Amino acid sequence: MRRERRCSRPVAQARHAIQRACGDTMGTIRRTEELEATAAELELIRIEDLPRQTVSTRSKTFNTERKKAVENYNLIDSACLAVRATLERKESRSQYLWVEYPDIDDENWNCMLVASKDGDRILFEKHQPNEG
Repeated sequence: MRRERRCSRPVAQARHAIQRACGDTMGTIRRTEELEATAAELELIRIEDLPRQTVSTRSKTFNTERKKAVENYNLIDSACLAVRATLERKESRSQYLWVEYPDIDDENWNCMLVASKDGDRILFEKHQPNEG
């Protein structure tokens, strides 16, 4: 996908770009190629779009646009984590069908994934529900 470079980006457009990137990819039918493309698009948004967000007013009081600009950083983190966790879990479960992994795999994936950060890397660890 060719991206248009801009000097500034309205907060709402940055948020919409995150939502659009995850849109169909994180729906009930998932494909590896699309998930990987979404992960790459989210990183571009993080690097290129979020730092260029512009707020139309400089007020620090009741400035919802400024608040949403900060929230966009949390939104991109959550979106990246969801996509990475989906790529990590190689199975279909519940209403989610992963085309390349159509079966439930309780032997390997009847667990929770716990994410942690090591520098810029996201690490996942499997935890059984009954573990402390």
